[in-house]
Amino acid sequence: MKDYPVFLRPEYMDCLVVGGGSVAARKIAGLLEVGAKITVISPELTAETEELLAGEKITHHKRSFQTGDLAGFNFVIAATSSSDTNRKIARLAHDRDVLVNVIDNKELSSFIVPAVCRRGPLQVAICSGGASPALAAEVKRKISGDFGEVFAHYLEILAEMRPLIKSSVDPERRRKLLQKAGGETPVEYLRRGEIKAALDFLRGLLPSSLKVELDKIIDEKNF
Repeated sequence: MKDYPVFLRPEYMDCLVVGGGSVAARKIAGLLEVGAKITVISPELTAETEELLAGEKITHHKRSFQTGDLAGFNFVIAATSSSDTNRKIARLAHDRDVLVNVIDNKELSSFIVPAVCRRGPLQVAICSGGASPALAAEVKRKISGDFGEVFAHYLEILAEMRPLIKSSVDPERRRKLLQKAGGETPVEYLRRGEIKAALDFLRGLLPSSLKVELDKIIDEKNF
């Protein structure tokens, strides 16, 4: 059976991480990156995990997992060193329709955390279905090399231009314009790191009134 890929909105996630080791630290770091609300349950924390919790708005219960701990959560990561505890968490989560990821055990998990390449709003998720996380990480490394930070800069500008385009250009022309603005030509410029060329291409697609707005946004961004 194939997995269904999906991106979750952090403002709708009440996240519980059970465990305080190095794997838990990686999961917590990923959740912090998107601004998720996090609670951690673990009697002990590694130095890495303690550092993540310091200064962050994370609730930490310094104890072992208890049966009623899933109440109020819709997302849980079981990252303890005990396979029995992780299985218990998974069983309780499934009974309560709570999304659960059990480290190193796809069969007990209702979701898998992929390797992710982020460039601003652009996100590319890579998953091997649990067959080889190392391979997924290597694919991520190669993709990261092809898609540099210029993609984030271009998308920041395009995000500000999009509502102006939608309000100023008729629907048929707008559809073609936005397709070209995100098409092969600007992507190839950006892969070569040529953001000026990509923005010049975008400028050439715009009506005169919006060229001025584009230049204002570029000046403000100061890329």
